[in-house]
Amino acid sequence: MKSWILTVKEDGIVELPEDLLKETGWQCRDTLHWIDNKDGSWTLIKEEDLTNFIKKGIISNEQN
Repeated sequence: MKSWILTVKEDGIVELPEDLLKETGWQCRDTLHWIDNKDGSWTLIKEEDLTNFIKKGIISNEQN
């Protein structure tokens, strides 16, 4: 699994680098969800993938 370190700007905006967008297939206007990894890190996941991960038991619905 590949990871990126991103900076949250003062206004709450996070700029996603082009290589991340290319790797994930995300596009402008995609809905992303933040998952707290409970270790000081967070995971971003596309809405469609979130539903699939919950159905497969990879993550629990309580993490939403």
